[in-house]
Amino acid sequence: MRRYFYSIIFLLAVVGLSSCKKLDYDKSFTKFVDVYFKNNAALAGNLGVKYAGKTIDWESDGKIKVVEGEGTFEFYDKRSGSVLGNKTITVTASQVEEFIVFQPNENDPVAILDPDAQAKEPVPGQDFMKIKVANYSTDLLPYEKTDVVVIGITSAFEFVTLATIESVGQNLDQETYHLIPTGGSDVIAWTFSFVEHGTNTKLKNAAGEDYINVNSFLYPDEIQPRPEKNIYTIYFNPVVRSEDPIFLKLNDIYYDIQPTVLFAD
Repeated sequence: MRRYFYSIIFLLAVVGLSSCKKLDYDKSFTKFVDVYFKNNAALAGNLGVKYAGKTIDWESDGKIKVVEGEGTFEFYDKRSGSVLGNKTITVTASQVEEFIVFQPNENDPVAILDPDAQAKEPVPGQDFMKIKVANYSTDLLPYEKTDVVVIGITSAFEFVTLATIESVGQNLDQETYHLIPTGGSDVIAWTFSFVEHGTNTKLKNAAGEDYINVNSFLYPDEIQPRPEKNIYTIYFNPVVRSEDPIFLKLNDIYYDIQPTVLFAD
């Protein structure tokens, strides 16, 4: 009988210890959350990502499973290990986080973009537009910061200076939206010229004259669907052209700096 009594005591002690261990386990339970990064980088599969300093994998749909809370995503070139960009966010189970990892050329920094950023941007008033812009044509436009002159082209093919966006950098997610006059109903397209910020040095074409995007106009009517709010995210990238002194010349090749629309609303 006594032996039976001690057996019961022993079993109760074991159950108690197991319960304590389960409680400890519950207290240390970690919640994981999915974050989506659409890989739109020129590096493609050579772009790696770390979270909180540790290398992690992303799935084909861009999903990355991370611990709930604040953390930093670091994007790097797998071949060289060089860091190309980072993003610190707070992730929660109640909100799905989605981003675009943007990089038009392999040597460019990585921009981490919110695909819905323009939806949150207040609509400009009549005869105004908003533009966010960055320079990804750094061989042709080598300034660390550039003043971008916005020029309207009328139906009579006249060029009208509308505004200057000052101190444009080389990474889209570090730029902001700028309020720019559209030029009115007579303006059918926009183009750009470039000045080194702080020195007023104008970019010159192969003929030694002030360069302007004479072949790379931005026609809003050709953007589909047609942007109703006149809000644009644009980046400049190089395109090869035929030999003509109106273009830029680098290593015996002629180029234009093309405005490319990434988002339009």
